[in-house]
Amino acid sequence: MPASSRRRAGLAPPLSSPYSHSTMVESVLDNFTVLDEVVQLVHRGSSRFIVLSHVKDDAWLLHVGLAQEGRWWQGRWLENDVLHFVGEKAAPELLERFADRLLSAFTKKELSIDNWDPLSEHSQDLKLILGPGAKRPVHITLTEMTPREAATFAAGEFASIALQAQSHQCRLYPPACPQTPETHDYLKRLPTRSPRRGSSPAPFKVPERPKDRSREATPLSSLPRPQKKRRHSSSSPPPPVRQPKPSTSTSPSPSQATRSAQDQDAGKGKRKAKPLASEPTQSELLAREEIRVLRQELSKARGMNITSQGGSFGLGGSTSALQSRSVMPAQTARRGASLANPNKKARRYQAVEFASDSGEE
Repeated sequence: MPASSRRRAGLAPPLSSPYSHSTMVESVLDNFTVLDEVVQLVHRGSSRFIVLSHVKDDAWLLHVGLAQEGRWWQGRWLENDVLHFVGEKAAPELLERFADRLLSAFTKKELSIDNWDPLSEHSQDLKLILGPGAKRPVHITLTEMTPREAATFAAGEFASIALQAQSHQCRLYPPACPQTPETHDYLKRLPTRSPRRGSSPAPFKVPERPKDRSREATPLSSLPRPQKKRRHSSSSPPPPVRQPKPSTSTSPSPSQATRSAQDQDAGKGKRKAKPLASEPTQSELLAREEIRVLRQELSKARGMNITSQGGSFGLGGSTSALQSRSVMPAQTARRGASLANPNKKARRYQAVEFASDSGEE
């Protein structure tokens, strides 16, 4: 049974013995089913290439397309090419590991395209390298397809995409989450008409809360109607207010005496609560501070007046200044001391006698 038909039927690949060459050759590509219908995008400079992988019954096919120009290249590996790379007596487990390594190169974008010249308009062969950083990279030669072959291949790929889209309501991409019958019916009921441009979206409605019967408002009919106040006409003035005349008698009337006695009796049981002292405002605090300063200045002024009246000396003098000074006692004049300097003796002067003074005598 071919590999592709066996894969579509959901059957496992047949067991092969590594010792039988004919059996191993027939089942080599059965281990490459993981590389069927694999696609990846490869960039080479400003060029963008699409790499497609398919596994057929007799070959592993690779197609590379240039997105900007619509050119396609194809390459293939037969069973002999696989055995030449892996080994003639390779076990099935080794082939599976080799296929998994190639799939990992696709998923990790470990792909490279060589021999590409974007300025060349002629047909040229390319080379696809899988795992360029590995010890043994895989090299596959690609030949350019004719425009007709390229169009045929592209149409076949779109046909397979259309067949796969039938399973998810003919959409190009399957939905992110599977649709249940309930969601499908809900989507059918949605309006398909698109809103006009410039139209504002519908206002968001807040869901109503369940009503509480205990908080339901009473009907207006059951509420008491307020009494209407009679309005006086503008022509008639309001009635004058009667003011009580001041009583000239000092003694209270009997009715007033009884009322005051009743008020005193009622006040004995209930005492009015004293109002809490409110915090002083900023202006009150400033006024208090000014009063305190004025009081201090007044007390100082009074003290200065008392001292000036009792024992002041001179202008602005005070007794406290004199008390702090030490008063030296007056020294008694010595006999024979000099008047200019009491510590020294006075000089004695001898009277000068002249001859004339003696002759006169």
